[in-house]
Amino acid sequence: MKLLQLFGLLSKRPKLGRRNGSGKEIEKQYRSFLEDMEDGYYEIQIDGRFVYFNNYFSRLTGYKPRQLQQLSLYELLTDDCRGRVENTFRKIHRTGLSTNHMEWTILRQDGVRRTFEASITLRAPLTGEEPVMRGVVRDITDYKENEEALRLGTRAMTATNNGIIIIDPKNIYSIINCNPAFEKITGYTNDEVVGKYYTLLFGPVTDSRAIESIRQSLEQEYACRTIVKCYRKNENPFWNEMKFLPVRDSYGTLSHYVGIINDLTEQFQNQYKLRESEERFRKLIENASDLISVISEDGIILYESPSLKRILGYDSVRYRVGQNIFDYVHPDDRVDAVSAFSRFVKNPGNITKFELRMKHVDGTWRMMESISHNLLNNPPIFGVILNSRELPTVNGSNTDEDKF
Repeated sequence: MKLLQLFGLLSKRPKLGRRNGSGKEIEKQYRSFLEDMEDGYYEIQIDGRFVYFNNYFSRLTGYKPRQLQQLSLYELLTDDCRGRVENTFRKIHRTGLSTNHMEWTILRQDGVRRTFEASITLRAPLTGEEPVMRGVVRDITDYKENEEALRLGTRAMTATNNGIIIIDPKNIYSIINCNPAFEKITGYTNDEVVGKYYTLLFGPVTDSRAIESIRQSLEQEYACRTIVKCYRKNENPFWNEMKFLPVRDSYGTLSHYVGIINDLTEQFQNQYKLRESEERFRKLIENASDLISVISEDGIILYESPSLKRILGYDSVRYRVGQNIFDYVHPDDRVDAVSAFSRFVKNPGNITKFELRMKHVDGTWRMMESISHNLLNNPPIFGVILNSRELPTVNGSNTDEDKF
């Protein structure tokens, strides 16, 4: 029952000063009506002391009737609203005006804050009576919390970069609402999609298996995620990560689905370009005439190009990967090479040229000239790049060229 309607009923209350039988009977019926109300009813004096309250009002506050009779209304109010309510009561007491929609914050007997919507009106006193303020209250805490949650949800929908649609499970999953990001991604406005089905994003080459997966998840009321090719309003295709999340009310009943779309087109294009770049680099490395190696800070071989077989005779690039490169260096060169390498790796970005003898698969030694580039601090390489080629040897010994 609306508070305004209750005002009309309350205005018919009998004057308690009448002593005839008819008046007493009407008073009894009136009290019975107040006790049957599903809203709290109260009557107080201007100082906040209770003249009367019904049982529902007592239950709303959490106090037993005998406890409530020892308190004033103002004692139930939280500090932040007490002064405002007192001023309103004084104004109504002075002017005779009334209000239907005033919010109170009550601290219940159990310490829980609750928000009430209250009406306040002045009951005209009989001769010799003090003026009485009266009205009806109802607990609107849950409504206020839901209202705030809705505002937060609306702000979140507006702020997110992902497209969001709300769909109705009771109407073949038609769209109820969408956010600005959805409009930006798809080109459809909210007015154009409301009442339409979420399938308006699908087209001639949309994967039928993905469509069926979404349909089944919606029918069985569980969440789903899939990546599927969709179409914008202008019919341009785009790769879309779609998620559908079921939302249930406090009774566990499915109320709606939240659909989230994430345009992956740019990401896919970047991945494609990266794959193309990696493929070009791979072909360049595989067809290089020089031996290209990646060495860790402690000398472990992380990668070697296929030219390893042609230059040093090893059948597979995996033959030496994981081994220490200095195990393949001539014993006479090894100590100096390890020492020079240890100094070299301490200077990221440094480039140097050196020569040393490397062991061939047949057990002979080959003079190698290498250009070394320190990329230990350069992701994703994190290593030393060696570009090596074979030099002719002089009597099987080292030359006097630069070494590490």
